[in-house]
Amino acid sequence: MLEERCQQAGFSPDVVFTNDSWNVLLTSVLDLDTLCLLPMQLADLTAIRGLAWVPLEDRISRLPIGIAMIKGRPRPPALAELIAALRS
Repeated sequence: MLEERCQQAGFSPDVVFTNDSWNVLLTSVLDLDTLCLLPMQLADLTAIRGLAWVPLEDRISRLPIGIAMIKGRPRPPALAELIAALRS
């Protein structure tokens, strides 16, 4: 869904890491200074501290999606563009 929605908005995402384990993905946010798109329900289930969750409203998705990022870090301008693309 991410690639299709971004292409519709006119850009291609730079996906650098994928994994089937959400704990691995969330750890990579801290270790690799990345962003991660995951269902918002995982925010309450993870024991990993130091993450901020930015909810996204998506009319198409059946699950509430959010972006996990390092807590306290300023949001980069590209993140605003990504959020706008995913919301459109």
